[in-house]
Amino acid sequence: MREDLEKQLYELGPILYQEKDLPMNQTCMCWGFECPDSWFNILKDLTIELENINNKYKGKYECVACQVKSKYGSLRFYYYLNILIKNPTEDEVKLATELDNKCQAIIDKAEVTTTQICCLCGKQATKVSKGWISFYCDDCFNKD
Repeated sequence: MREDLEKQLYELGPILYQEKDLPMNQTCMCWGFECPDSWFNILKDLTIELENINNKYKGKYECVACQVKSKYGSLRFYYYLNILIKNPTEDEVKLATELDNKCQAIIDKAEVTTTQICCLCGKQATKVSKGWISFYCDDCFNKD
């Protein structure tokens, strides 16, 4: 992804993308967003939703991205839910599980959406390439 687009996502999700400056022996976020520019709006919406959760539960829980990439033509968004509460109660652990499920549902929706748009232009995908799997609209499929 272009550097200027990555920067916008980092600014929208400072808690979510807190690992972006860590070395590669600690995180894969050091490589940035390894996906097409056409996914920017999907990632922007995903970032805003997850960062809203982070802000709502600030100091208690945080969703942290550890890798964002394309694999088999669709988004792979790897994360963990960090529990910041010392000695959490049973209810706080239950809430963490609910938040984790909510984050995963948001991510799952974005991952499916990336299979429905052209990886080059962002229009509705109608074709799938052979070999290295990618999704294309009719125009880009015929060009590429």
